[in-house]
Amino acid sequence: MKLKHKKGIVLIVTVIIIVTIFSLFVLYNKRGGITAKEGEAIAKNEALEWSKNATLFRVDGIGEYVAEGKCTVWRCGYYKCPEIVAPMPVMWIKVYDNGKCEKYEESVDDVFIHDFKPVHDWVIDSDTAYRIALANDTIREYIENYSLSNPKIYFFTLSCDGNTSVWSIQWSTDPGFDVRNIAYIGINATSGMVIYATLYLESPPPKLCPFDNPIFVWCCFLPEIIGVIILIAVVVWKVKMRIEEKDRKRAYEELKQKWEEKK
Repeated sequence: MKLKHKKGIVLIVTVIIIVTIFSLFVLYNKRGGITAKEGEAIAKNEALEWSKNATLFRVDGIGEYVAEGKCTVWRCGYYKCPEIVAPMPVMWIKVYDNGKCEKYEESVDDVFIHDFKPVHDWVIDSDTAYRIALANDTIREYIENYSLSNPKIYFFTLSCDGNTSVWSIQWSTDPGFDVRNIAYIGINATSGMVIYATLYLESPPPKLCPFDNPIFVWCCFLPEIIGVIILIAVVVWKVKMRIEEKDRKRAYEELKQKWEEKK
């Protein structure tokens, strides 16, 4: 086997190994996310170790929203029911999608005690709440109209509003410090009924620039791309022909020299 063939095989094998290792690394580190109920089921065991009267009053999605209604981290808040006295101890438990938990306790003053109402009759999980939200006309039109701004969820919370457990989900085109162009939806966590769906818009939807459309860009530059590909192919073909011509001449000269030496 010629040396250049051996080098080619080694190069191909090396590329395959690198691609395989990279693919396994990406697959291993991919976050799948969990639903709120899956997270709270883990947090509840930790909360009951803190107090046998631990009562859930809030669930927040505080991690990355990686799938429909799933999150990499859910934070669950518990208090010691019926001890509604200030300062009141509260246990916060963060549950990661790999099953890991982090918990910390804090004391709450009088002014916030009225916020502590137990989540009850919780039936609708976060993934179902997400699907209900996207089926709502207001939310669906908002996401479609502002698709170029890539609206993202920045608030995904379960709490008790009055006597009703409610999912609150909010989208924004700028979910950082300067939140703008917001869509709100509230969903009854027991029945799945939409309680409200409103918008707070500071700017109109962005208009589609032709060059933002990849199909338009491809149509514009496709002739040039094809021309460049043809040019490269011609150059490569000519270089290959020259190399082959040189190889034939060299082989002929070597054969001629051997023939003369035999004479």
